[in-house]
Amino acid sequence: ENNAGVQGVLRRDEDNLVSNLGQYLQAEWSVGQDWILTGGLRHSQVAFENKDRFIRTGNPDDSGSVDYSNTNPVLGMVYHLTPLINLYANAGKGFETPTFIELAYRPGGVSGLNFGLQPSTSVNYEAGMKALVGDNTQVNLAVFKIRTDKEIVVDSASFGRTVYANAGKTDRSGLELSVDTVLGHDLKAILAYTLLDAQFAEDYRTTAGTLIKNGNQLPGNPRT
Repeated sequence: ENNAGVQGVLRRDEDNLVSNLGQYLQAEWSVGQDWILTGGLRHSQVAFENKDRFIRTGNPDDSGSVDYSNTNPVLGMVYHLTPLINLYANAGKGFETPTFIELAYRPGGVSGLNFGLQPSTSVNYEAGMKALVGDNTQVNLAVFKIRTDKEIVVDSASFGRTVYANAGKTDRSGLELSVDTVLGHDLKAILAYTLLDAQFAEDYRTTAGTLIKNGNQLPGNPRT
């Protein structure tokens, strides 16, 4: 414990180990002079293990482990509209496991890691344009939409302990614009702007019973 800078009693003593193994395959196919098709497939395996040494009366051995795995495809295409302008579109699936920070606490103050927390999965769409303007400037414009299932959100936070949980479906949509230019004399300027609408796509109720309604904005995501 940290008591105003003074070390207090021991609360945890454990080793947390995480390992990841991924395999992927990518392919690219040029269709004539103007079209490029790309595809990919990735399989991920992520393992978390907790070795608990803080075993006392009233505090049992909370050692345990959990394994996550998922296979995600992606498909994309690029069209050379002109020698200076490319149009593109991508679609794919995503997979995000919890972190050890998010696994650290279980609901209700129960000891041990929150191995009931599940990874989130997503379906992602993006389309955009990349253009060269003059000799020194590149402009990128993209629109996107992401539908996530089992979004990992804060369920409760008190006394320095944050418990995470899986909400239902969430949506993110918006656009991104960036301008990258070389000014000369070893100077480079970059300007970027994002417009984002991130919201719950279905009702979610916290462990404490608070109802987060469909359409509420996701916390921690600025609109611009």
